[in-house]
Amino acid sequence: MKINFGKAVSYIDTLYENDEASKTKYIETTELKKFGTIIDSDVSRMMQLLIRLVRPQRILEIGTSIGYSTVSVANVVKEYGGKITTIEYNEQS
Repeated sequence: MKINFGKAVSYIDTLYENDEASKTKYIETTELKKFGTIIDSDVSRMMQLLIRLVRPQRILEIGTSIGYSTVSVANVVKEYGGKITTIEYNEQS
């Protein structure tokens, strides 16, 4: 049996098409255009997967930047009542 990985990858890509739009929308709505996100969509999805597997009750994020990863994580932990605390040293972020 031969597997066509090209079709599988294309299918997986369609599952996440809205992630980049979501990231762009987040940057635009926060009006933090001079900043970029520290993590990309793939890293965000991996963090969400790991959090769903481990289900930590408390998460500490050090370095908030513009909050994209915070929001990504918060959307998952709220599903089961977990909490995320984030701290940022830079007052401009």
